[in-house]
Amino acid sequence: MQLMGAFKIMIQKNDTRGLIISGDPGTGKTYFLMAAINELFINHKMKNDPNHFVYSSEESLFSQLKSLMDYNNSGVETHRIISWMQKCQILFYDDLGASISSERPWGRDVLFQIINHRYENNLTTFLTTNLSSVEMRERIGPRTADRINDMHKVMLGGCSKRGRFWLDEIN
Repeated sequence: MQLMGAFKIMIQKNDTRGLIISGDPGTGKTYFLMAAINELFINHKMKNDPNHFVYSSEESLFSQLKSLMDYNNSGVETHRIISWMQKCQILFYDDLGASISSERPWGRDVLFQIINHRYENNLTTFLTTNLSSVEMRERIGPRTADRINDMHKVMLGGCSKRGRFWLDEIN
């Protein structure tokens, strides 16, 4: 797969610009992230160390933060999670912009804190999104989108790969 080849070159050259993979739902963006993590473990001897890499979907992160905000007024745990995502060596962040909404107005600020810190400190970030560049700018805000614009970009085309084998198995 050409995308995995590009990923391997980025890792070998220690290219910290990161990568954003966009495309319609079901085109393989999350699959690629999982393959990239697997590649790091197997061929680059990456340690299973939470300070080395973090994988999170935006929905998972925002749900966890919302829960903490609702039940923990101190903010210490919320800050710890955001800091962990800011400072890990490699961040794999799935479904960028999918969970920012009027119910979560703080989502843009949290995302900016994470992306801006990583950008300023040259920390590698791999993102996936279903949004176009115009939709992304509107959803996550121009400051965050501007920092992401500096990353390598890959657009995955085609239709959804989900469920295509299910009907074959029934017949």
